[in-house]
Amino acid sequence: MKKQVVIAMCGKTHSGKTFFGKKIARLVPKNVIIDHDVVAAFLKREFNNIHTDPKIQATRTPTNPDMRLLIPQLIYDYSLRNGYNVIITAAHTRKEIRRQQREIAKKYGAIFVLVFLNLPNKTLEKRVNHSTKPTNVLLRPNFKIELKKQHTYFENPSPEEADFFFEVKTNTDLKNVEGDLKNLIDSQS
Repeated sequence: MKKQVVIAMCGKTHSGKTFFGKKIARLVPKNVIIDHDVVAAFLKREFNNIHTDPKIQATRTPTNPDMRLLIPQLIYDYSLRNGYNVIITAAHTRKEIRRQQREIAKKYGAIFVLVFLNLPNKTLEKRVNHSTKPTNVLLRPNFKIELKKQHTYFENPSPEEADFFFEVKTNTDLKNVEGDLKNLIDSQS
């Protein structure tokens, strides 16, 4: 590839970030998928006392992250430093987190792509109600509470936050964005 590519998913719970990230991974040579749910499950299983410490949770911010953000950030930096393209399937709920991700991409001369999975709330609620996804990735008791909480703090992204910005609202958008990403990735081969 001419330049490394970072494709960061952005969206509320059950918007399809992991599904789409895995689908896109087939198009991206030499890639690493950083799935924050995998990290969260590992932390909860192996380091639950630190992961759920109320004192730590009360003070965490994008500029003072907990291990749930630090570990993926370490993997992200390491992957770019070693020539990998990166797909991040995290919510990226705050503008500051997305800004930090873009800065790391810039440090390595990588193209930063942001894919906003902006599905209607009714669709997300329906998916949450029928979810079989394990809740061991959550700090909250269930996905209904997680989605409700995300409505209060989610900061919608804008095109200015990325080198390339795509928004998915429908299944048709999903197919179009997949094609656009394929063209972008092919142009870097």
